[in-house]
Amino acid sequence: MDLGKGAIMAMTMFEIDSYRVFHMTDSFGQSAIIHCYQDGVVKGGLFFYKDGMTIPQSSRSSSGELNLMFQEKHLAEVLGTLRLEKPLFVWLNDSSTRPYGGLSTSGEPVGEEET
Repeated sequence: MDLGKGAIMAMTMFEIDSYRVFHMTDSFGQSAIIHCYQDGVVKGGLFFYKDGMTIPQSSRSSSGELNLMFQEKHLAEVLGTLRLEKPLFVWLNDSSTRPYGGLSTSGEPVGEEET
């Protein structure tokens, strides 16, 4: 990713080793929340908002948890990644005016087939 000349990134990343999915009935427009754990401690959350809603900015909580906001349409692909990939990392760049982050794998060889 080309961030341009002089770009500074304040990126925080952690590896997750487990997760818990909550499907919501109607909670502030959220359809689901996925808590991400490292060594049994919640290190972040993936919040899914109903399509068409204004999504809050991704952020870091006062306790250091990374809270990432997604549209509901991305829930199935994120759940698929959680089920099929390892290792997985949650990351946040909060140095920009609109913080952004995501869920990522480590570098994988091209053509590697999951078993």
